[in-house]
Formats: sequence, structure tokens, C-alpha cells
Amino acid sequence: MKKYILFIFLFTSLLSFAQQKEHIVIEWKPAAGIQYETVNYKVPQFAAENFEFNADLKSIRFKKAIPINGTIDTRSLKISNVVYESISRSDLNDLSVASLSDKLNEKLEHFIARDEQKAVLIFSPIIKVGETFKRVVSLDAEFSNGGSSRIASQNMNVSAVANSVLASGDFYRFYVEKSGVYKISRAFLQQLGMNTGVDPRNIKIYGNGGRMLPLLNSTPYPDDLEENAIQVIGEGDGDFGEYDYIIFYAEGPEGWNKESLTNVNLYADRSHYYITTKGGPGKRINTNVQPSQATTVTYNQFDDYQFHEVDKVNIGRLGRKWFGEMFAIENEQTFKFQIPNLVTSVPVKIRVNMASASYGNSSFQVKANEQSIGTANFNALSQDVHVAAYETLLENTFSATSGDISVKLTYDNGGVPSSNGYLDYIALESQRQLAGYGKQFLFYRNDAANNIGVAEYILSNASGIGQVWDVTDIYNVTKFDNQGQATFSFKANLGEVRKYVAVDYNDLYSPMNDGAGRIPNQDLKGTIFKNQQGEFQDVDYLIITPASLNGQAERLANYHRNNSGLNVKVVNLENIYQEFSSGKQDIAAIRNFIKYVYWNASTPTKRVRYVNMFGDASFDYKNRIPNNTNIVPVFHGLNPNDPKVNNSQNFSAYATFMSDDFYVLMDPTEGPMLTTAGLDIAVGRMLVGSGQQASDMVTKALEYFDERSYGRWRNNYVLISDDADNTTDATLQFDLDRLGDELYEKKPFVNVKKIHTDSYLQEVAAGGERYPKARQDILEAFAQGALAVNYFGHGGEDGLAAERIFDKADAQNLTNRFRYPLFITITCEFTRFDNPYRPTGGEYMYWNTAGGAVALVATTREIGITTGLNMNKSLSKFLYSYGSDVYDTMSEALRKTKNENLTENRNVVFFIGDPAMKLAIPKPKIRLTKVNDVPVAQFNDALQALSYVKLAGEVTDEIGNPLPSYNGDLAVQIF
Repeated sequence: MKKYILFIFLFTSLLSFAQQKEHIVIEWKPAAGIQYETVNYKVPQFAAENFEFNADLKSIRFKKAIPINGTIDTRSLKISNVVYESISRSDLNDLSVASLSDKLNEKLEHFIARDEQKAVLIFSPIIKVGETFKRVVSLDAEFSNGGSSRIASQNMNVSAVANSVLASGDFYRFYVEKSGVYKISRAFLQQLGMNTGVDPRNIKIYGNGGRMLPLLNSTPYPDDLEENAIQVIGEGDGDFGEYDYIIFYAEGPEGWNKESLTNVNLYADRSHYYITTKGGPGKRINTNVQPSQATTVTYNQFDDYQFHEVDKVNIGRLGRKWFGEMFAIENEQTFKFQIPNLVTSVPVKIRVNMASASYGNSSFQVKANEQSIGTANFNALSQDVHVAAYETLLENTFSATSGDISVKLTYDNGGVPSSNGYLDYIALESQRQLAGYGKQFLFYRNDAANNIGVAEYILSNASGIGQVWDVTDIYNVTKFDNQGQATFSFKANLGEVRKYVAVDYNDLYSPMNDGAGRIPNQDLKGTIFKNQQGEFQDVDYLIITPASLNGQAERLANYHRNNSGLNVKVVNLENIYQEFSSGKQDIAAIRNFIKYVYWNASTPTKRVRYVNMFGDASFDYKNRIPNNTNIVPVFHGLNPNDPKVNNSQNFSAYATFMSDDFYVLMDPTEGPMLTTAGLDIAVGRMLVGSGQQASDMVTKALEYFDERSYGRWRNNYVLISDDADNTTDATLQFDLDRLGDELYEKKPFVNVKKIHTDSYLQEVAAGGERYPKARQDILEAFAQGALAVNYFGHGGEDGLAAERIFDKADAQNLTNRFRYPLFITITCEFTRFDNPYRPTGGEYMYWNTAGGAVALVATTREIGITTGLNMNKSLSKFLYSYGSDVYDTMSEALRKTKNENLTENRNVVFFIGDPAMKLAIPKPKIRLTKVNDVPVAQFNDALQALSYVKLAGEVTDEIGNPLPSYNGDLAVQIF
């Protein structure tokens, strides 16, 4: 049995829960425009730090972070004393009336980020009452706050430091592609390369099944391989003979997943298992102990679930939503199902999820056995709105006279030839007779969960069913034996849904050999905290990469070991998958490994600080597209099907996102990234896809630290703003200008250069409006060198601003080697890196070996102006450490920025580069004391060109204390 650490949050300020009250006042402002690329939405406004706008739903929310003293009970929220004021329909402007509710829909979320906690209050500030509208002026919020350590205890579902199952012994790997009972023969073991001259009583099979790992941290899942109960036929004599064999239940990669709304594993098509004779006797399938109480309900029918779903196309190349058949050419398609022993008196439930991409009014008509299920009508796409499709879930029931069912889908493109319809899945739920039919089959009763007492399951035509297995717990399968009876029954307690398999020995599945043979021993769990002396040492920095890039990852790690004082561990993806996800690719396995390292630190202050995802990524986890770049997978967001009709959120460049933040959300309530979450670790990604590219990017990172990179360029900071094509855009310039002034005020050693494109003459060229002088100044700024270049404005995958003041070709041709900046681009998809079909300007900026940027704080999807303004301001504060001369790494500054700005849109901002890299800020200050031997305060002579000037000064710390022992180089520039 696993032993789990019980981690305790210690809150000493309160011994018991207390009520915390907050009085909320919303100061409404006149409606103003919010720009998303070419679309401007005019909506009611209030304070930017509390304002959240959803461009797809055209809705707004109020969001406030409230400091707390300890844990909170999110269910304790009470709203009172609400003061409303009436508003007219016209006051809503571009807000969608359909998105409004008659309730506040208030909720409280618990934000935890390493050593920081907040309560996050969220509600809808405008409600619809009948045909009228009201907005909140003020309200009171009250919730339970505080609590002793006992009340705040939480199980993190992380095992204590221990050796992996794979640390010793001979393990041989094989795989399955569907769930069921499998037979392993002596010949198959020989194919694997396993010695069959062993005592079969010692044979063991390990594996965790093929389901996707839970995204939610608090959902239990093993963090090592689990031993499965098996049955070995003929093991009693201690010899594995020619006719002896193993049977066991294997879980395949199929099955409904609520977190991802799919029947198909998004990351893998195979479920791996491992066989060994390591140690003593193995776990066997035991006889189920049946309850002795009287039967309260009898079951001779069971619930059945069948689906059709294939993943062929990602419509917008966005998110983790995949579709199968397309209907552009073949607009009518039929899908066949066969349901044995169907109970025809019970209607069959059907769910069909479909999508359409059309600039006309398109539709799908669905029929089952020629009975109309319904018609799904789809909205037309718009050139102005960045939405690739709409999806609709159709649900209904129909009657069937036999188990042969055909579902026909007919797509109407609305007269637009370029339209395309897509099928996501068809799911059928029915009832079947609990009877044998010459095949093994899974059965269960959903209503068993709601009943109390004892159920008796009665199987008819059961003479071919040798056993029934209880596979509810796939690791500890139990059995009911049937001695050839035509009618066979067994009893089980009610109160939960238990799953069973009727085992027909004439229909046992065969596993497959993936050619891996004997798996090398490994022990990530047991060695990650060990240093070269075999002693425990906390980990500061994790670099996660495939084995093919291991050499270059180690090269970077060695630099930080020797120069940054960090304990760095390079971890291969393949090893993570072996121990944490039973050998298959799964993003949650990577997260769970990081979580294992994070929570097993010796003290909270020594938890891992940096994570480097050392590899490129793609929207395609399974390499279905040519030249794919799924080197280290990235998390792709998914929006639930709400609304179920004409939902665009999984096809929107605004609502969809990819994020590495998923990997550093360590707390129990976090994971799916559907709620407010706190980043516990600074994470970055180095976009490398080959050994040569990895070598180039590590060399570039090391050049940043090289003495050839020293120079006065490190005092330069360049601000670039887009021009104001509308009144909303003016905010870009004003706020960026103020940011530059604030930076200079806080850090006077910084030379701020402002390039506001509206201050340049706009010219009209063949390709459209251009700012040639502004573009020239931008290129010269890169050539001269700047520690950071900050662009705020519109942009896209190919470049910055509609006037193309900087594009992909510029990024490729820069030659500012040894003067690499941090490039901050608060724009839209300038650094979208998950689409191998279309490299972006940000990627070329990073990949440029002769120049470009050493790192980027960059957006990968569309971002709203409000979010961009707030994040840019916070980033500057943390990056340049206002009020301190202790500087964080660039990725840590972004982590703090995101934790200060809790809007959902923050997910689209990435750190590209080495997360352990600090901005090369010249730390000591220089104070000029004399000019030509005259104290600087008394010197008032004019300096002549080409004249000899003698300067004297001293090096000081941030607050002006002299540093007489400082030894370094000084770069001087006289203005």
C-alpha cells in the first residue's frame, strides 16, 4: 500500500476559522473600446485591476484578489447588501444579452502561489431581470478565513521519496490498444526476450492503464508503476510449460474523459505494461468475497456505452480539441454500430458533437435508423472575428428494434463551397441483456450508485463464460467462478458503480510487442535528490528534455552548477513517462514528476525554483502532421461545451491558449487551468528541435554571460509603441510612455529610448502604410544593443504593427551578437510556437544565431489591451526590482507578474529562454565626483569637442554606499 506525505500548511495567526468581510464598491466608467486585433468592442468599464472581459462570450466579470491570513472555505461565501442601479439596453453597448444572468453567479477561489495566498472574489456585475438590466454599485462579501494547521491540512497526493519499481530487476515491455482480458503465452514471452525457464509463481505485471492522467492535482493517480493482479494458468508445478499462459485485465487508451471531453487519449494510442519475475510471488486474482445479506435488487440487464471517434484534424490548429471525418466533399456519411442483446424496450440515448466552418448558414441533420434526431444550425463565420469554427452538441433518444444501428449525418454548407463540416464523436448509451454471446464484454449499472443494499447480477446463456471479473479497481481485480452453468449469478454491495467483465475463454485478446525488449533500469524517484556522494540535496533547477537533446541540456546545466550556485538536474522525458505514466506520453506525468520534486523538498524555502522545458512544442501531440515539433509537449487549453450550441471558444485565437504554467501549478485545487491559480515555480521554454539547434541556443545563452557581452549597451532600454489607429490605441502610447518615465525614476542608470511610431511621418508605399524612419530606428536600436526592448501594440505571427515596423525577415537578419536583449512583446501571436506549418517572428528572433534576442517575454495568442497594460507595468517593476538591488531571474519576474494579474488572459504570455537567466543589469552604481579635479557640484565649465577631460568617481551600491573593493570594467559615454 502506498504511503503518502501529508503536507501541512501552518497558519499561526488564527486558531480557528474567522469571518472576513469585504465591502466592494464598483466605480463605473463610461463605456470604452477594447481592441482585439481588428475588432473593437465597446463595453462598460470599471477599475482595470478588477475588470475581466471575454471577447468570445462578450461578457464581463468583476474579479478582486483579497489578502488572507490562512486557508479559506470557498463554499462559505455569502453576498449581502447588494446595491444596484438600473441601466438601459443601450448602456450595455457590445455586451451580449445572452451572456447575462439573473444572478451574480458569485464564487470564491483560493489562490496559492508558493508562500503567497489570496481569496479571489468573482461575480457578474451586470444582471438581467426580465427585460431590464441592473449593475452592481456595491455589495458586502463574507467568507471563512484562517484556521489552525489541523483545519488546513491537505493531502497533496504525492508519495514520499522512495525508489522506483524499475530501479532493479529485469522488466520487459509490451502494449495493448483496447481494454479487455488478455492472454500471454509462453511464445509471446520469448518474443519479448524473457527467460521462460523461471518459476511462473513469481511472474508479475506492472502498469497503470491507458487512460489520460488527471489534470486536477487532487485526483489520485499512482506516481510509480502499480502491480496488477493476474491469473497464471498452470503455475502450480513451478514450471511455465508450453501450454501454460497468463490472463489479466488491461486498460486501453479509450474511454470518456470529462476533463478533455473526448473518448480518445489525446497523447497516446498505446497502453504499456511491464512483465518481470523480480522478487517473490506475484499478485494474483483472488475470489471475490460476496456479501451475505439478502438481495435488495436484481439485475439481468446492464448499461452499455459505445462511441465512434477518431482524431484527424485540429480545425484552427488551436487547443486540444480534435475532430474526425470531414464533410466538405462527402456531405452525407453513415456510421454503423452493433449492440448485442439490445433491450429494445428502452430508448437509446445519443450524443453527437459536430462543428462547422462556413461563412454561410450551415447545418447538420442527424438521423438514427432513419429517425430524426435533430438539426444543428451553425453561425456564419466573420472575417473580422478570429474564430475558425462553431461546434454544437446534439442530444436526444430514439427507439431501436434491433442491435444494428446506423447513424447518418448530412451536412448543408449553406451554398458556400469552401464550407466544411466536422464530426467530433457519436456516443450511444443503451441497455443490454446480461447474457453471453460468445464474446467477452464489460458490464455495469449506473443506478447502482444511488441504491442501498445488495444487488444480484444474473447472467443467462452463460455456459461459455468461465469467470466474471470485478475490474472496478484495475490493479486489484477479483473474480467470480462459473462452473459451466447456463445461468450464473453473483452478489455485490450497492452504493457505487462497479464494473465487471464477463470472461469468455474463446475470446481472449492478444497483447503486442513494441520491440523495446528489456527496459533499462532507472530510478528517477530515488535519485533525483541525491548528489554525487549519494547524499540528499534539494533541487533548484529542473531541465526536462528528450534523451536526444540531453548533451546540450547538460552543457547548460553545468554552467549554472559552476556559476549560479544552483543544483541542476537534467531529466529525460522518456524516464518521466516510464515511472509516472506507465510508459506513455502524458503532460500530467511531467507535472506530477515536478510536483514530486516540489513537495519532497527538505523545507518549503528549498523547493525547486526553476523549470526549463528544453524542447519545441506543437498543437499535435501524436505526430499526425509532417515535420512536427512535439519535442516537449505543452499544455493546450480546452473550454467546456458551454453553451452547447454554437460554441466558438475552442476555435478562437483569444479564448484558446497554450501554457507551460500548467507544469508549475502545485496545489490540490489546481490543474485544469479553468480557475484562478498561482504559479509556484518559474518556468521557461527553450525552443529547440534538433541537436544542432539546441547547441546553437545554449551557445547563445552562454554568450550572454561572456565577457564579450559587457558594455554600456546594458544600460539601454528601448520602448516601442504602435500608432493610434483608433481612440483605444492611444492608451498604448500613453501607458508605455509612463512606464518608461517610471523606470527611469526608479532606476536612473537606465537610458530609456522611446520609439513612438505616431511621432514619425507615415508614408504610403506599394504594400500599404509604413513608417520607414521608425523601422530604421528600431533596427539601429537592436544593432547598438539594449538590455531590454519592449514593444506594446498590435501584431501577429509575421511581425509587429499593421505598418510592418518589424517583421520575420528583420528578426532573421539582425546581427547584434553579444548584445542580445530580452525582447518583451505585449502583442498577439508574434511568438506562437506550436504551429509547425508557420514559424513566427518571435521564433526567428530566438533562433537567430548572429543576433536577435536571448530571451522573450512573449504572447502566443491574442491578448487584450487591459491585460497587456497591467502585465507590462508589473513586469517592469519585478524585472528591474524597484526599491531593491536584488534582482530576480527574468522568468521569476514573469511568475510574480502573473501572480499579481489574475485575469485568464495572462495564460498566453510565455517566457522563452533559460529560466535561470538573470537580466544582465549593471549592479553597482557609478557616482561622478569630480571633473578636471573640480567637485562635480562646483563644475560649470563647458566641455570642448576633442578636449582632454579628467573624470573621477566611485562605485556605490543601490542606496549610495561606496564599494571600495569593487573590481570590474567601466564603460563611459559623455553626452
